[in-house]
Amino acid sequence: ESDPIYMEVLSFRFKHSSYMLSRENRADILMQINSVLSNFRKSAVSLKIYKSIRYDADYIVWFSTHYPDNIADLLSAIREKTRGFVTFVTGLLSIYDESPYVKKGTSLEDTLNEKPGKYLVAYPMSKANDWYQIPYEERKSIMAEHIGTALSHPENKGIRSYTTYSFGISDSEFVVIYEVESLVAWSRVTNKLREVKARKWITSETPVLVGTYSERVEFSTV
Repeated sequence: ESDPIYMEVLSFRFKHSSYMLSRENRADILMQINSVLSNFRKSAVSLKIYKSIRYDADYIVWFSTHYPDNIADLLSAIREKTRGFVTFVTGLLSIYDESPYVKKGTSLEDTLNEKPGKYLVAYPMSKANDWYQIPYEERKSIMAEHIGTALSHPENKGIRSYTTYSFGISDSEFVVIYEVESLVAWSRVTNKLREVKARKWITSETPVLVGTYSERVEFSTV
């Protein structure tokens, strides 16, 4: 059995004041933040960087670790090393564990260490209380329709999904994360999933974070 993995999907932006700095000072901030991410990657299960496509952030860091204290340490290190020129926008904390609705297969760590997808899509999700009053076998059947619809969609190729759990540790009940190769294909699969029965119990799934994979953090003007 795989050990649970703690995750933080963190979006951040550079403050306006950072763009007033000299080229050398901006380069130093980039060196510091990339050094922090590189150091934490060494002991992480996985750490991936994405350039945000949303209007309210510059970058997204998807950090996975066996130790929740490492998440706190990462946040502190980013704050310290960027000297107040970075502000956090959204943080999604969750636990990646075996799903009760699907068969066990590849280890959790192995799925996270496959080649990164071109794009990341991540969002918090919660369900209505009525969902949890439905008998388990009925819930399992409803989720089987949801999973089957996604897997059988002709444009599902290249989509990797991670359902992670936030009960009692965050503002939502789940954080749903996808690595995808095409945002168009992803949007079409998502559109089709609006037809499944499980949608009836979804109460919240915003904000949606979207980013494109990047090897490192950069200023567009540096």
